[in-house]
Amino acid sequence: MRITGFHLDGFGIYHNQGVQEIPPGLTLFLGENEAGKTTLMEFIRAVLFGFVKQRKGGKPINEYPPWRGGQHGGRLQVVTADSRRLTISRAGRDATLTEAGNPPETFKEPGKLLGGIDRNTFVRIFAIGLEDMQSLDVLSPEGVGSRLFAAGAGLRGASVPGAIKYLDDELGKLVTSTGVGKTRLIGQLSGRLKEVEAELRDIRGQAGEYARGHKRLAELEARIKASRQEAEAISRRRRRLEQLEQAREAWVKRGAARDKAGSLEYARNFPPEGLNRFHSINEALEDLRARQQQRRQEIAAWEQQLSLLSVDQAVLDQRQAIEVLLEDRKMLSSALKDLPLAENRVKQAEEEFRRRLQDLGLHWTEEMLERVDTSVPVRHQASEFGRQLDAAARHEEQALAWQQTRQEAAAEAQEAAVEAQRRLQQLAPPPLVDWEELQARQDAVRVIRSLLHQRDLVAGRLEAGGKSLEENQKRMESLQRQAEAGTKPLPGWLGLATAALVAILAGWFLSQHSYLPAALSLAGAAGLVILLESMRRRQKTDQSRRISQIQQEIQEVEKFLQARRQEISRLEEDLEAVSREMARISEDAGLPPPKDLMQWEQVAEDLEQVAEQWRARQIQEQEAAKAAAHAEKCLKKLEEARAAAGEALVKHQALAAKWEAWLAAENFSPTLRPEGFATVLQAVESARSTRRHMEEPRLRLAQMTDYLAQTRARIRRVLDACGKAPLSGEAGLEDLDALRRDLEANLKTLKKKMDLEAKLEAAADALASLQSQEQEQEKQRLDLLEKAGAADDEEFLRLSEAYREWRELIKTIDGEEIKLLTIAGNPEILAALEKELQETDPLQLQEEEEQLETRLQWINDSIDADQDERGGLKNRLAELAQSEKLGELLLRQRSLQEEVTQATRRWAALAVCRHLLEQARLVYERERQPQVITEARRFLRIMTRMPYRLVSSVGEEAIHLEDPTLRRKEEIAWSAGLADQVYLSIRLGLAREFSRHAEPLPLIMDDVLLKFDPGRRLGAARVILEAARDQQVLFFSCHPEFGDIFAQVSQEPEHQGAQVMVYHIDDGVIGLRGGPGDSKSPALPSNSPPNP
Repeated sequence: MRITGFHLDGFGIYHNQGVQEIPPGLTLFLGENEAGKTTLMEFIRAVLFGFVKQRKGGKPINEYPPWRGGQHGGRLQVVTADSRRLTISRAGRDATLTEAGNPPETFKEPGKLLGGIDRNTFVRIFAIGLEDMQSLDVLSPEGVGSRLFAAGAGLRGASVPGAIKYLDDELGKLVTSTGVGKTRLIGQLSGRLKEVEAELRDIRGQAGEYARGHKRLAELEARIKASRQEAEAISRRRRRLEQLEQAREAWVKRGAARDKAGSLEYARNFPPEGLNRFHSINEALEDLRARQQQRRQEIAAWEQQLSLLSVDQAVLDQRQAIEVLLEDRKMLSSALKDLPLAENRVKQAEEEFRRRLQDLGLHWTEEMLERVDTSVPVRHQASEFGRQLDAAARHEEQALAWQQTRQEAAAEAQEAAVEAQRRLQQLAPPPLVDWEELQARQDAVRVIRSLLHQRDLVAGRLEAGGKSLEENQKRMESLQRQAEAGTKPLPGWLGLATAALVAILAGWFLSQHSYLPAALSLAGAAGLVILLESMRRRQKTDQSRRISQIQQEIQEVEKFLQARRQEISRLEEDLEAVSREMARISEDAGLPPPKDLMQWEQVAEDLEQVAEQWRARQIQEQEAAKAAAHAEKCLKKLEEARAAAGEALVKHQALAAKWEAWLAAENFSPTLRPEGFATVLQAVESARSTRRHMEEPRLRLAQMTDYLAQTRARIRRVLDACGKAPLSGEAGLEDLDALRRDLEANLKTLKKKMDLEAKLEAAADALASLQSQEQEQEKQRLDLLEKAGAADDEEFLRLSEAYREWRELIKTIDGEEIKLLTIAGNPEILAALEKELQETDPLQLQEEEEQLETRLQWINDSIDADQDERGGLKNRLAELAQSEKLGELLLRQRSLQEEVTQATRRWAALAVCRHLLEQARLVYERERQPQVITEARRFLRIMTRMPYRLVSSVGEEAIHLEDPTLRRKEEIAWSAGLADQVYLSIRLGLAREFSRHAEPLPLIMDDVLLKFDPGRRLGAARVILEAARDQQVLFFSCHPEFGDIFAQVSQEPEHQGAQVMVYHIDDGVIGLRGGPGDSKSPALPSNSPPNP
């Protein structure tokens, strides 16, 4: 099971908070103290198992009331191993469980969902805080060990301790732990039975008659029983005869119907629904013929209407020309209206042109205006002259300013060169004059320093290897001593001797006629022998397993010793090679032989000081050379600036002379400046524009006049073609409107004519279709007659009547078949019933019925007589019993004997059941618990990086630690951190073992690594990430560095791909962080809680 999301409506400091999607793997919840981490873990516990309430007079507990509002409770979204999505909601005492797609149901038994786990087990293993890891009570027989046994045995929610307690209670009601006992049920029944037997021994007079009476009574009971069995057989035969009588009528009717149906077999192949189809085809033929007559009448009426319509073909031939003229009608009307306005515009344009020409000067004429060149090249050339003159003036100013700047820079550069040369002369020369020799010595010092570190590392590893070799040799000797020593199992004769003693005791009880104690002694002896033999075999198995483990560890230690010796030899060779290399390098560099790291640190420092002097002198020489070069460069640039200023002055004067010459060539005033040239050209363009505007009205007036003449000519041509004359002297709008009216009238008449022709064509097609349908229906009628085998309609109707009668007979046969099957019950009995009906005669059956009735009457009379005799005998026995209480004593004797037998059987069944259950639990703990301890041992080694071994003996609750020398370390000697590491390892092992047999549950941890040192925190992080591969892990902590620890471990090769999600909790607000080490993001929006 995995928690995919949760929502807290009101719980402690939380209100309307939640997380919608929690991924598989590891999820961290980080926050400061009192931020709400423990509250969130308690919320998960409460939703699963209910809210813990304060008991009157009990220890104070925190009920986590909703301090910030909301309803007390919330919900969890989980997904099970079989992919079922569930929502567990709890509000106060009410809890519901909702599966996706199903209605909610009451959630009262969390053990069914959690594989039989109760609150205590869940808290101690799966949802643990620091205070829950203070002891090893998780291994107690009444605790988690039994829960794991129930899960592994497939018992789910069953409690093994509860079952054993129930068996002990039931056994205690029957016998005491030391024997039968007078205060227990079997002892009480035995005492009362002895009292009844004593009273019976005193009554001997009527015992014989009472015994003979009981014998005769048994004979009568047997004879009555036999008579009743014979009567029952006769009754069954009579019911059979009655069944034959009921079936005979249906059997006879079915036979008659079969014979008559055979005579009508010729009509069997008549088409199904043939008569209905015959009538349907005839009706369709009549309808088609009526519709054909209607169509012919419509065609005649439309042909008459068509003959009365006529059109003017000449007007229709000129349709396109008329439509074109109509399209231009609006333009023609507009042209007639605009003609006076156009003439007025021409006059106004001519007056405006004359005014513009006078603005240029009185000597300007229209011909001069045309000759002036205002082209783009002229404009560009004038603009280029202006740009060049402006650029030349600016260039001259810039050259003079640059000359002044270069002069000042040259003076400053000469002063800087003098100062740099003075500082160089003040520096002292370095002790070593060869820079390459200095570099070689520094390289040698760095290499030797690295080799010194390497030598120290190799020496340390060599020393550690020697100690490890010595410790493992001691461990080898200890293992060999343990393998030689061994514990002897219980001897086999012990069980036989015990059985013999108990058998003698049982024989003595039998000689005293004490059957119940003898039976109890034999049962106890059998149980004791089984128990001793089981213990002896278990001791042998444990001893062989222990020796096998010790031998395996001896082989592992031998391999380790061999590898350690090879590693020590290799380290010694490496140490010698490092020393030789250091001597060679120091000799080549001209340095003294290395003694220790401090000496070489001083040598390195001296060489670094010399190198600093070299670098300082080189830097100063470079600065002096750079300053001298800069001064020389500044002088050269000063000369260049002076030459550039003179050249700029000459260019400016030459360009001004060229501009004046160009103006004279173009007939412009020599005083005209380039910036005023554009104004003159603009006035010329304005005059030319006015002239062009004057030409436009002139052209418009000419076009309008031409258009009117052409349009009138077109109207005249169309009138001539239609045989009509203009309404006035000159064709115009009136003639065009008359043509439009004639065209519309002729088009309307033409449309009516075309519609009638289309209707006639459609009617002709419809008439042809109806005729085709009539032929098709006639063909179907003939085909139907042919299939029925009839020559005409009369024969067809006769065959249809015969077919109907044949179908009725078939229904009759089927109905009688159903009646016969109903009487018989199944087809096999029906076949036998029909056979018997064929073989028997009704008279014979009637005679047999009379004989059976007579025999039955005789048997009933015999039973009545025997019952009367039995009643009298019972009354006599009752009198004998009432006379001296003999019957009462015998009845009490039988009752007590039966009760003792039942109690003894129940005791034996309960004793064997408890023994088998105890043996099964011991086998489970012996075979399964070592697997838990093995997992815990591996987890502990990863955490501590020490080869500790966890040891747990069968039947013991304690856990021991063994170091590599097999020296035991009891729990009392553990440090606080080591104890937490052992407790956490065992809980993780138990959780993994549980997940193998039941629903895997999420692991919830609240600051369980608080007492771990930094190194063991890394190991614990590796263990938790490994557990997160198979089970979801929710980890709460107030230490933000755990985010970095898990991020570091998740980058290791064996944990690549591990999912780690980090949330931040701050005063009851849950926020998401991008990953370990990231800054927290804003709080998750919880106003809209996740949908279940």
